[in-house]
Amino acid sequence: MVYIRNKQVKGINYSYLVRSVWDKEKKASKQETIKYLGRTEKITLVDIPKDYADDKNILKFFAKDNNGSRKNYNEYVTKVRKDLFKKLAGPGPINLAKVYDEYKDDFTILEFYDKIIKHILYDVGDLWRRDELMIGTEHVVSNRLLGIISELNKNQTRKKKDQNYLFVILQENGITLYATCLNLF
Repeated sequence: MVYIRNKQVKGINYSYLVRSVWDKEKKASKQETIKYLGRTEKITLVDIPKDYADDKNILKFFAKDNNGSRKNYNEYVTKVRKDLFKKLAGPGPINLAKVYDEYKDDFTILEFYDKIIKHILYDVGDLWRRDELMIGTEHVVSNRLLGIISELNKNQTRKKKDQNYLFVILQENGITLYATCLNLF
């Protein structure tokens, strides 16, 4: 696995591309430096060697905007849109409940709706209108996206319900009364 590690020297952050390697003798993981990248605020995805540029940990680094570059974040969002579109348009079954789980470290639910799902739907509509996308593919992608939205809504509703119940137990003159669950909103 590869990562970007920061080191702070005299208040300035410097970044290194490192690889985790298992040391069999010490039975521990150690890090080997692959490349010195320079000042953290100046690095871009172009500075990463091509072999490692598509690694999830590298993309997360740029997505979380640790280096202050909004351009890298926008590149990451575009890449996520393309990857998710390919996955949705591709053959075979997809576990819709787990699609958001792959990206929940990088996007809140609202960001996922606004920056990813909404744009994919717009792109699908545009491609279909220009006859660059077959109607069957358009239906598959749209239905899968609706399934993702449905799963996200179910999960959020479940979380809200789990968090918004209050159990009331009353004692009156030595008699215990159990109240039903009250839904708090």
